[in-house]
Amino acid sequence: MARLDDLQTLREQLIGWMAEAPVDRVAALVGQYRATLAEIAELTPKEKAGDGIDEIAARRSARRSGTAKGSDSSKRSG
Repeated sequence: MARLDDLQTLREQLIGWMAEAPVDRVAALVGQYRATLAEIAELTPKEKAGDGIDEIAARRSARRSGTAKGSDSSKRSG
């Protein structure tokens, strides 16, 4: 499971790098991100059908918390 943990960490790092990368580097990072997701899928035990929705929600949450660190958007009120 150490490989899976490493890949999950890499996935999160790639998300941050893609958000901050110059436009000419994004394509390479996206390619690595997709390859990382494929490896994670190979190593992850099969999930129940409803679990994909939970993963999407977790990714959105991670993106929001990652982008809020560098901006004042977390201080805005609705």
